[in-house]
Amino acid sequence: MKKGFTMIELIFVIVILGILAAIAIPRLAATRDDAEISKAATNLSTVVSDLTAYYTSKTNFGASLADMTNVALNLGTGKTGALQLKSKDCITISAVDAVADTVDSKGTVTKKGTPAYVNLVKASGADPLCDQLTAVPSVAKMLSAEPVYGKDAAGKDLKLPKGSYPVGGSNVVY
Repeated sequence: MKKGFTMIELIFVIVILGILAAIAIPRLAATRDDAEISKAATNLSTVVSDLTAYYTSKTNFGASLADMTNVALNLGTGKTGALQLKSKDCITISAVDAVADTVDSKGTVTKKGTPAYVNLVKASGADPLCDQLTAVPSVAKMLSAEPVYGKDAAGKDLKLPKGSYPVGGSNVVY
């Protein structure tokens, strides 16, 4: 009697290995996507911290985002760029300089200026990974922030655009 495996035994082993591979490979891909999303959320927080720290130390923004942070961004013109996830722009980042109050000849403020701020906006286009990134609670909170920086002559709150973070020690209420 010969020792060895029968053809049926070998076929069963191959089928079992195929089933295991069919289960494991999609889970591995999902784990990679989750890691990319976590990395992008951390990078977004780092960019905002870098830009605010740069402004605080220099009292103005640099000429481009590359001058102010080492986080890899898809750089736009001037002080704008985009955080990418798998080579797709997900969140547009802009550094906006302060605008001084407009004062008339009598010294009365006719138009209230704005503090310098960093603005975050979800990039246009539907991408499932970008949607997952913007659904992360910390990122969603950053994108929906509407800080108040003062009151107008009528006593109404003056707000920065949605997704803004004032820099430079401004008196701002979130």
